[in-house]
Amino acid sequence: VKDNSMIYIRWYKDKAEIHVGNTENSRYNISMENTTCSLIVRDIVEEDSGEYICEAINSAGSVTTSTTIQVVTDPKIVEADQKFHNT
Repeated sequence: VKDNSMIYIRWYKDKAEIHVGNTENSRYNISMENTTCSLIVRDIVEEDSGEYICEAINSAGSVTTSTTIQVVTDPKIVEADQKFHNT
């Protein structure tokens, strides 16, 4: 989207809008640096796997981009990490 007007960013996970909060309880946050917008997810879990869509909107129109994220947890890695921290 090219225009000098204000750009609004919306994020979706599996076609449902993600409501980004400014509270400590919110796991989602948006980072905007120059022309790059990032969605930050804290304390990620397997349920965070899915299709993520970023939509940029201004007076000229809108554009979207998407990616699929798969969160994989491996109990062996967790076990090794716990053993490392317990020594």
